[in-house]
Amino acid sequence: MNEKLDRMKDQNEKAKQKLRYCQHQEKMLEHRMPELTRKARTHRLCTRGGMPESFLICPGELTNDQINCDRLMHGTNRNLPE
Repeated sequence: MNEKLDRMKDQNEKAKQKLRYCQHQEKMLEHRMPELTRKARTHRLCTRGGMPESFLICPGELTNDQINCDRLMHGTNRNLPE
């Protein structure tokens, strides 16, 4: 009877350790989620922001003001299609 009780206590302790480990893993993943979301957003913005340069002849020679002025003149800053 004593041996069975010891075995059950041992199983209980192992289950508690596994629970603590899993709770810790969950906390770490929840902590990383905003970081991963932020990285994905940054990547998306960089990729989409780089697209207009592929349409320019000499993008390195233009200033930011020249590019923004051109966007405003052609109405390419609108989000919704007409």
